Amino acid sequence: MKQARPVQPKHAPLLGLFLNGYENMRQKMDASCRRPLLDIAPLAFGKWHYTALASETILSPANILALDLEKDGDEKTEYAYVMRTKPAEEQPDAEFISEYSFALVGYSTESHPLVDDLQALIGYCTPDRATDENGLLLPQEKDGILKQLSLKADFYLEYLTRLAWLHGLLVPMPSIHTQRVQPAAECDFFFSQETRDILFQLGETACTLASERFTWSMDLEEGIATPDFFYHLLENHQEVDRIFIDFYHKVDVNIEEIWKTPPENLNAEEKSIVSSFLFTGIMLDKWFLTPMCLFFHFIRSIAFTPIRFFSLVNHLAALVLMEHNLGAELFTPPTYYSLTALGKELFADPASKEIDKQKMPRTLPYEQLLEAVLQESEMRTRERMFLMEVVPDVLSIKVSHTSDDALWKVIEVGQDMDVNLLCRDLCAAFCMEEMADYLLSVPDRNGFPVEYSARGSKRSINKANGKDLQDLPIEAGSKLMLYPTQNRTMALSLEIVEKGKGNPYLMYPRVTKQSPKIIEQEKIDEIF
Repeated sequence: MKQARPVQPKHAPLLGLFLNGYENMRQKMDASCRRPLLDIAPLAFGKWHYTALASETILSPANILALDLEKDGDEKTEYAYVMRTKPAEEQPDAEFISEYSFALVGYSTESHPLVDDLQALIGYCTPDRATDENGLLLPQEKDGILKQLSLKADFYLEYLTRLAWLHGLLVPMPSIHTQRVQPAAECDFFFSQETRDILFQLGETACTLASERFTWSMDLEEGIATPDFFYHLLENHQEVDRIFIDFYHKVDVNIEEIWKTPPENLNAEEKSIVSSFLFTGIMLDKWFLTPMCLFFHFIRSIAFTPIRFFSLVNHLAALVLMEHNLGAELFTPPTYYSLTALGKELFADPASKEIDKQKMPRTLPYEQLLEAVLQESEMRTRERMFLMEVVPDVLSIKVSHTSDDALWKVIEVGQDMDVNLLCRDLCAAFCMEEMADYLLSVPDRNGFPVEYSARGSKRSINKANGKDLQDLPIEAGSKLMLYPTQNRTMALSLEIVEKGKGNPYLMYPRVTKQSPKIIEQEKIDEIF
């Protein structure tokens, strides 16, 4: 990486906040999760780099470092630290030993890692490479090129590949039995241009890519999420809420009024719109905000809610265990972004009078800011350690659908979990959404079934009100039956696999394993 410089010693304690938080949690996860969590660490670090370290402040690592680097750096260059992880084959024990390295990288119109990475990808596809039906490199083809990229992340490679296809730098190679790709004849001319011109063209193509992915994944009509819509977002500093408002306005939805309405007063249509916010946010961050910030560095984003590594790593590990797409956790939109010096030079509206709300006061020395965020981090660590002192006993339960034994999940739940909540969560997890009045059958110590009904049920049997799992007469080997409705033709079987002490680093309840059939069914909805 021509633009890379080694870590400055004074920046090491700041970067260490990520390593201490993420790596310490990663090592406490299930063995099968540790390698995938290491692989996605560069992207997770990128999100942390642009997140406030203290709530509702602009004290993100990116802003703190930028303030320090402004003194000695080129004012037209955006600087950021990039993380790399050691390949698995170079680690003596990939489960427990990981080595991270950082490099300080500059992004400017004179020199830019993304342009170098794109050129490396084109070279790697010379004379040709095998791809899947979407034109993306096959898994066995990825390792060779990932090692050459400035950001070693699968999604970065996917993004570069889609960008190259859309810009006409890659073309199909005629082949009878396989899908193959080769560089276009125009590649030599394209890369012979000035870096500034290349970046501007790629920025426009990136807006078209965001438009295409938005339109396809959200099944939008033409003319809603247009390339121009995204291009104009590069002309000014932006409140991300404003992007949501403008986007939904294009489909005649006033989300400002919906935001003001109490949840209990929303009608069915409004509830449906609210449920779409999460997916819209994922798509906006994945195909526009993350690429423009983390890959191009045209913008510098900030999320005002600090990352909590306990929940972040647990949520990522859960998605790994269930073999789900990690996008729901990695791609969460920030609160605000400002144009970088690079973004201003290429795309800023000269008539704009927007004020950069992330501008750090030059009067604050780096050392003082570092001390403040280190103290904040130490306080958070003490709070987390205090909470870890109380660890619930845990039940491991195999939950199976009685109508199809190929549908099952193994879950771990704290014995202090509310019975009513567990029953409702299990019905939802197995798509039994029509549950109106469940019945839980629990064998007593003599093997006779004791039945419990939902809170508020009119049945004249035991109620689950206020009961925790530890209040029920269950042991390892016990088998419970959960009927979602009074019609007992549909049921879930709950087999207690074991009882034991919980892990203070794990978040309960959690899925530890599920059947291949469930994995395939749940993947159908994962189009992000």
